[in-house]
Amino acid sequence: MKQIVMVGVGKIAQDQHLPVIRASEQFEVCATVDPNVNLSGVPAFDSIQAAIATQPHIDCVAICTPPKMRVDIACAAMDAGLDVLLEKPPAVSVEQLVALKAQAERHGVVLYTAWHSQHAPVVEALKPRIAKLSNPDVRMTWIEDVRKWHPGQAWIWQPEGMGVFDPGMNGLSILSQLSPEPLRVEESRLWVPENQRAPIAAQLKVLTSQGTQIEVFMDWRVEPEATNGETWEIEWFTEDKQIRLFAGGWRYSINGIEQPLSEVASSHAEYESIYRRFATLIEQRTSEVDAAPLELVTQALARGQVESVAAFD
Repeated sequence: MKQIVMVGVGKIAQDQHLPVIRASEQFEVCATVDPNVNLSGVPAFDSIQAAIATQPHIDCVAICTPPKMRVDIACAAMDAGLDVLLEKPPAVSVEQLVALKAQAERHGVVLYTAWHSQHAPVVEALKPRIAKLSNPDVRMTWIEDVRKWHPGQAWIWQPEGMGVFDPGMNGLSILSQLSPEPLRVEESRLWVPENQRAPIAAQLKVLTSQGTQIEVFMDWRVEPEATNGETWEIEWFTEDKQIRLFAGGWRYSINGIEQPLSEVASSHAEYESIYRRFATLIEQRTSEVDAAPLELVTQALARGQVESVAAFD
């Protein structure tokens, strides 16, 4: 069983990573690094360096800190010969991610970018169906309540936090995974609260290498009592077919008829798949570094026409 250090024990670690690891036969949490959270019976440290110095049996690290902190932690772990799993986004720039990949290669360690929405239950089932569509129109809508998913997390409003792209990149990661062609952001419009530094909403025009246009809209301003509520969906349209992925990749329909899943997925299905994949990569001594979703976010932020909107706390 691989001994793993959990670096960052916030909401996503507690909601997903830790329950999956505890139920796993392949990983065991041997230490945590977090200034605010300790786990009962698990050694806690203030830094990854301190954990490495006193826990010689460590095999790997899962990094779930705010994005700005991840690169330095990953570098320290790889310098010590540890395999690394990065929660999304894996870095705050593509350049950082390329440098991390090069460092993993130099040290002969495994680096894995865990884009969790790519592991949603219906994504694999849709791959062959999407590949068969001829020049579809595509629309992505990703709307959620920031107060619900990021309570009190000021870092998301800093440039490195990426604002609404923090959830929006989940949809972009699915799009990049399912698109038969490379994607690029052609146009970007960003709405930034006057008291914040990152966008609360965004509208993008994304193009495939063959010129197929994808309309993208993401928004953090949904209110709990809103009629339509939160929405995580991608739709592909042709003259005779509509494929709709919804619930963030947990359900889908064809021409308005919801399709059954081959098996009932657990509430931790995405992260169960992530840790199975990480275990396989470790066994094979192979890294898996997907920069495509981060590249789309980088393009959207760099090319965005910014509009100031009302303050948001």
